[in-house]
Amino acid sequence: MAQVESEPAVYDIQRLQSELTHPGRTLVFIDDSGTPEQPLGEDLVRDFKLHAAVVLSSDAYRDFLGKHREFLLRYPWADEFHTVDVFQGKRGTWGAQNEETRRRAFNTMAGHFEQFVKKALYVYVGVDQYKEIMERARDAGTLHPHNVNWDSHSEGARIVLLKSIVARVGIDSNAWPLVVVEDAEGGRENCREVMFGPQENVFSDAVFRVDSKAVPGLQLADLLAYCLNRLHHVRAKIRTNQLPRELDPSVMRFLSKNIGRCRDALSDSVSDHERRRSRNQKKVTVRRSEPRGGFAP
Repeated sequence: MAQVESEPAVYDIQRLQSELTHPGRTLVFIDDSGTPEQPLGEDLVRDFKLHAAVVLSSDAYRDFLGKHREFLLRYPWADEFHTVDVFQGKRGTWGAQNEETRRRAFNTMAGHFEQFVKKALYVYVGVDQYKEIMERARDAGTLHPHNVNWDSHSEGARIVLLKSIVARVGIDSNAWPLVVVEDAEGGRENCREVMFGPQENVFSDAVFRVDSKAVPGLQLADLLAYCLNRLHHVRAKIRTNQLPRELDPSVMRFLSKNIGRCRDALSDSVSDHERRRSRNQKKVTVRRSEPRGGFAP
């Protein structure tokens, strides 16, 4: 894997939007949830940061964009679906809306996720657990790339997910290259950050960090990341006999319908994925030899 560039290059967002709708691509959208640098209270399961990646084909993404435009026309005062604002109803344009409006919007976006997202990956580790992992890795000399700030819990979890993507995504499809897009933070919009080597068949060898308003696929990743985060909050509240919030039932229904397509990037074996990929490539070879033309990648 290539080392991370210390100064990501600015990238043309319109060109990226065009690449995302190019036929035959596999798209990966990434967002995070959690506040590892802040104490979250004794009632929470643990202090952690979660990163989630959702996977769509470029054909499915074009269909999703049409649905998303219809969604925003239904809620003309909103410029995007931001899950925490919809859930809490305390800030932004969603903060002025009543519970039923926010619930309908949440359920619509959840339906889009179920319809268009093929699979998803996530990674989370508690702060104490992360420190233990980093100490063992540092002792073993296995912290790569070397110019990553591994002392940052959030950055470390992010790199773990990014390094897991290529080995785990696209195994069941031959839609290459992958296009990897991440929600921007800290004013780093429209940046191209080299993360991958040329042999990994990732578009531009990079992850693109952009504003989720410009690339609505990131709002699907935001939905999953927030709901997985919220699951830990709900479990903690049940243990302490606290009442859940009004939209928690919608969150739990969303997870119950979609958790089967989500994989923990830390517990899912890379070697298992590579074996499946090898078998699938052999199947494609057989299909191509069929007289009727067979499978066309």
